[in-house]
Amino acid sequence: LGEVSGSVVVQTTPQSRHPPGSAALSGTLLARVADISIWGPWVPAGWRLAGELSLQAGLSGTLGQPRLTGEMSGRRISVSNLLQGVSVSDGTLAVRLDGDRARIDRLSLKGGEGTLSITGEAELNRQPRARLTVEARRFRVIGRVDRNAVVSGDAVLQLSHERGQLDGRFRLDEGLYDASRRDA
Repeated sequence: LGEVSGSVVVQTTPQSRHPPGSAALSGTLLARVADISIWGPWVPAGWRLAGELSLQAGLSGTLGQPRLTGEMSGRRISVSNLLQGVSVSDGTLAVRLDGDRARIDRLSLKGGEGTLSITGEAELNRQPRARLTVEARRFRVIGRVDRNAVVSGDAVLQLSHERGQLDGRFRLDEGLYDASRRDA
């Protein structure tokens, strides 16, 4: 499934049977999945994954409130479902982790001749929220003989533990919907 290595040090007193939540924590974490297609059995039938993911992070804080800082990256990421007409490829990912914050510096994907890129930030605390900027340029969302959609546009997606909001504008650069098909 991948490789994970690291080291963790928890400082406590000899009198404590178990380290308390206030015990100091330090360490490192390295993870690498050379080919995420190995995760295929855990995705719905018909979907295929490919690519490489890695994580390099440091641990600090306390046992009760650990702090993770580092970077996650991905290369050659692809997601496809030939029956549904989804084929996204050449994905790259660059995420910075800083405690309870994550910053997506780059998530870019190709769909057909076009691209989709996402940047933004997320807070991963007790009231999680995220703000993502989405930019599509002639991005093929679906490409089947009976259904085809290529879109361009920009949007801002805001998510919180209570709601989601999407503001933006997209246009259909190219489209086909064959209503004569029985399953349409």
